[in-house]
Amino acid sequence: MRKNVKDADDVFDGVLGSTGLTGTADATILAQRGRQTQEIVINITGRDVEEQRLSVKFDLTNRVPFHLLGDTETVHMSETRKEIIKYLEEHGATTPKDLASALGKNHSTTKNILWAMVKEGLISNENGKYKNR
Repeated sequence: MRKNVKDADDVFDGVLGSTGLTGTADATILAQRGRQTQEIVINITGRDVEEQRLSVKFDLTNRVPFHLLGDTETVHMSETRKEIIKYLEEHGATTPKDLASALGKNHSTTKNILWAMVKEGLISNENGKYKNR
């Protein structure tokens, strides 16, 4: 990996050498771990595989040192967003007012979070009702 890849839009741009290295492979897997952390982020892309970004916990104190935490985006998602997604999965499309009331949250804050989640592609909005993608 190259050292200065923090500003890159695509994590695979950080591979040292020509872009042909990743372009010719059927699949590319990058495993990255930051300093002083037990979390490894695995980025997967390729022709015959679904593009994924997974988080894995590495802990030598366990018998099996690798534990899949799940999709990186979901793992690092705020508790409020997790609650919203869970509610939408269980109850289907709903309005911001009904959702805020059901979760005991502020209506305005819930509406702003829903808007941001739509913008990020986590959920969708149809006729003022929000639902899972």
